Parts: sequence; structure tokens; C-alpha cells
Amino acid sequence: MRSCDDRRVIRTLDSLRKIPLVSTIPFNRITSVLEGAWPDNALMASSERRFIQDVALSMVSLAASQLVHFILRIFLARYFDKEELGVYTLAFTFFSFGVLLSAFGIGGGLSKYVAENKDDGLALPTMRKGRLLLVAIVSSVAIGCVMWLALHFSSPWVADRFFRMPELSTLLQIVAFSFPFVALQKATLGFLNGMRRMGLYAFISVSQNVLTLVLTVVLAVCGYGLEGAVLAMVAPIVLFSLYSLFALRAYVSRPLRGQSARIFRILLTFGVFVVMGNSMYMLFYNIDRILLGRLITDPDVAKAMVGTYGVASTLASLVPLIPSAIQLVTGPTIANYWGRGEMGNIQTLINRTMKYSAMLIVPISLSAIFLSRDLITIIFGEEHASGTLTLQILLAGFIFGGTFTSVGTALSMTRWVHMGFIIGSVQVVMNVALCMVLIPRYEMSGAATATMIAAAFGTLINAYFVQRFIKVSIDWRWFARFALVCALVFAASLGLSVVVNQYLCLVVGVAALVLIIARYFVSAEDKEVIKGLLSLRKAPWMSLRR
Repeated sequence: MRSCDDRRVIRTLDSLRKIPLVSTIPFNRITSVLEGAWPDNALMASSERRFIQDVALSMVSLAASQLVHFILRIFLARYFDKEELGVYTLAFTFFSFGVLLSAFGIGGGLSKYVAENKDDGLALPTMRKGRLLLVAIVSSVAIGCVMWLALHFSSPWVADRFFRMPELSTLLQIVAFSFPFVALQKATLGFLNGMRRMGLYAFISVSQNVLTLVLTVVLAVCGYGLEGAVLAMVAPIVLFSLYSLFALRAYVSRPLRGQSARIFRILLTFGVFVVMGNSMYMLFYNIDRILLGRLITDPDVAKAMVGTYGVASTLASLVPLIPSAIQLVTGPTIANYWGRGEMGNIQTLINRTMKYSAMLIVPISLSAIFLSRDLITIIFGEEHASGTLTLQILLAGFIFGGTFTSVGTALSMTRWVHMGFIIGSVQVVMNVALCMVLIPRYEMSGAATATMIAAAFGTLINAYFVQRFIKVSIDWRWFARFALVCALVFAASLGLSVVVNQYLCLVVGVAALVLIIARYFVSAEDKEVIKGLLSLRKAPWMSLRR
């Protein structure tokens, strides 16, 4: 018989393996490699085939969303002027908040409990998948309708009084209409994740993003302007949310008497803390452009600045994609170690992952800082070149934040999930205060500086609580030496670029930095671990060939 603690650990690990994308990770292999050993019990070929398929489908879904957003930003930056792009950016910001909050975490809860709904005494034996799905759909759509009505009737005040942009009102009303359908889609996609039907999940995600891209281009070229661009963002969600509901109609079943309220409470309780934490971080990374649009007194100038600032933010946001991908591995691995009480392994994992992230992010970020003007003008056009300094400041901030992002779920994957909301709230308050002071004087550069400082501060307090609560000792001496060396190399390259071609200085500086990192910051043990991690990509394919 298993003890209560054993059942609790098993239930926690099973639930983690059912979270979107996390379910595709080979926990045992990656954990063993990070510990320096390869597991004796290799996965069966069929399991590896399923792993490869899930990874491929999940990555296709994620890549499609990121690629479409990036292409759309380039197209809109070149097709619309800066003022129109600024208005669209604000409308998209409200849409992003709607995507996060419309279902209030019920989709994530549905994914978890559908996956856990087994008749093994460890989950919720009285709840069946169809009942969970029906309650999640009804409650999500209801919450989405409330948000729709709230934004619909407040949009004239938001547009006229807050932003002083009357044309924004119609766009916000179009965005508001999508909220019930966004909530419906999050519920159905959460169900598909829990059922591990990643093929249908990927089809819906990719098709929706492709249709968004096509409709945006067609409606813009046909002369429908900003209304057409925003409508193209909303229409695919309406269509594919209804399609996903139709595809899952056979699963829907009515709960027994008295079950609906209990199911709703369980789903909402699971999602509320995660959504609260995510909402604070989303607000943190959008409050700068919101306040930029609010604090610049001339509406036309404000719209132009918000558009250019959005261009810089889009480029800067590509840097955290690397640590975010690493986080998909470290999050469940930390939870696995925590359940087994292996605190030494957690400390090793956190230090090693942060070091690897820093060694990846810093050369990339410094290269982007050198090439910031070229990146903006080549991709988005010369009219957005004024965002060069803004991009450089944001990239400097993402060096701090991105390094810790790779282990950013350490607190929530142990027992302090509420700390995400607390730390995020502190960052938002700090960012707002700094923006209020810096934007009126320094405009876009002030907004970027406020975000950079708040991001660095949030990283430090997050690391402090990881040390305090999880009892992890971070190797601060290594990071101090690393930061000092990188700063000296960057300063030397920047100074040399005054008299020598800047591209030559960039190549020499990056090459010197890579050699220094490989010689003085990568230990022999780390090199063996890196070789083991790289071999992960070969092992599944080799077994399939056999």
C-alpha cells in the first residue's frame, strides 16, 4: 500500500505531466543528464515515437503563433503609418489581456483534472470528462460574456477620456466581442490537452493563426483599415472556437445533481493563482506602452510613439524565448526533485540552468544591441529608427530577466505558487511609478528604462525568495565575475567601434566573449553535461530507426 505522502507525490507529478507542452518532455532522461548520468531503463520505441510526435505538434503550434505575430507586426508597420500602428498596438494589448483573463484559468484547470480523472483512487473519481467539459464551457463563456459587456460599454470612456483617441473605441468593441469565444476556445483546447489529442490541438492553433494572417493582409489591402485588421484578429477565434466545440460534442455530458458547483469551484481554485500571477506579469510587460499612450499629451505624437515602441518591444521579446523554452524542462524537473526531497539536486539544477541561460542570452543580446538600428530599419522600415535606443535599453533589461526566466517557475513548482502574484504586483507598482516620472521627460526611452529597472529588481527579489524558501544557494560570485567580464568586453568593442567598422568590432567582441566563456566559465563537468544534453536529440531518432 502506498502512503499518503506517496499518493500526494504521484498525484502532483501526474498533474504536471498533463500541463500543455510539459507533457511532451522526457522527464527521466533530462533529469538524469542534468545529474550527470544516463538512465538505464531507456524508453520503448513506441513511447519515443509518441514523444517525438507530441514535441513536433506542440512546437508547430507554438512556432505558428510566434511567427504569425512577428510577420503581422512587420506587415502592419510597413502598411500603416506610425499613428495607426500605435492605435492597433493598444487594441492588441486589450485583446491580450482578454485572452489571459476571459476564462480565468478554467481552461488550465480543465486540462489538469481531465488528465487526472482516473479510476485509481488518486484523482476525482466522481467526475467524468464530459461533465468537466460541460461545466468548463458554460462557466468560461459566462465569464467571457461579462468581460465582453464590461469592455463594450466602457470602451468610449477608455478611448476618449483615458487615451484621447476616439477611433480606438470601435476597435475595443470589436475586441470585446471576441472574449466569450476566446473563453470557449481556452476551455476546449484545455480539454484537448488533457486528452492528449495534440493533432487536433495543433490543427486548430495553426489554422487559426494562418487565417488571421491571410485575413489581415486581405482586409488591409482591400481598404478596411484598422477595423479590418482588428476584425481579422477576432474572426478566426470565433470560427475555430465554434469548430472546436463541434469537434468535442460527443464528449459533452450533463453533471449529476449538485456536481456543477463543486466542479466549477475546483476548476476555478486551480486556475486563480496561476492567472493572477500571469496577469501581473502581462500587465508589467504592457504597462509601459499603456502609460506612454496616456502620458504623452499630444494624441498624434502618442500614437506614433506607441507604434514605434511596440516595434522595439517585439524585437526585444524574442530574446526571452530561449529561457522560456528551457523553463519547460526545469519547471517539472524542480517539482520532481521537490517531491522526492532532493534539495541538493534543485540547487545544482537552478545554478547550472541560470549559468547556461546567461551564456546563451548575453552574447545574443549584446549582438542585438550593436545591430539594433539595422534590425529595426531592415525589418520594420526607416520611419521606426527612432526606437533604436528604446530597443537597446529593453535588451539590457532582458539580460537580467531572461537569465532567471529559465528557472522562473521554481517557487510555483514547489509550494509557493502565490508568490508569482506578489512579486508580479511589486514589479507592476514599481514600473508604474517609474513610468510616471520618466515618460514625461524622456518619452520612449523613459518607458524602456522604467521597464528595465523594474525587471532587474523583480529578478533580484525572485532570486532572494528562491534562496529563502527553497533554501537554494545561488552562485553569486560566478554571476558577478561573468557580468564584469561581459561588461568589459562590450565596453571595449563599443569604444573600438568609434574608430573601426562596427560590424568588425561586433565579430571580434562576440568571438572574444565566446572564447573567454568557454575557457574560464565552463567547467569540465559542465562540458560533459552539455554533451549529454546535445545527445538527447539523437537518442529518440536512433531508437526509432532500430
